[in-house]
Amino acid sequence: MRSRRLVWWHILLFLLAAEGAVYLAAREAAGYWQRAAEREFTAVACCRQEVDKVPYAALINRWAGAENLNARLVASVIRAESSFQPRAVSHAGARGLMQVAPGTWTATCVQHGTVEHSTWS
Repeated sequence: MRSRRLVWWHILLFLLAAEGAVYLAAREAAGYWQRAAEREFTAVACCRQEVDKVPYAALINRWAGAENLNARLVASVIRAESSFQPRAVSHAGARGLMQVAPGTWTATCVQHGTVEHSTWS
């Protein structure tokens, strides 16, 4: 009887150790893939890729270049947020191509010293 309990105890200890090893391996794998995704995103975001077949392409390319942003990323955000509709207004009150909230717009204008443009028209 006692040796049977000892066998079960060893089996449970083995399973616990195996579970811990699997957990550590999964955590390491997740960390590896997260770092790989961050490297890939940084590589794509940092390279200058211009857009040409979207509305406002010239403006997107000019301002994305000036701010060192990927123009394709900016165009993708515009497409997702407003479908290139400059007068789009969300239910939360965000406006424009990039769907900027009024408070964010005002704070950005103050930060960049363009207070005269801080009101919505």
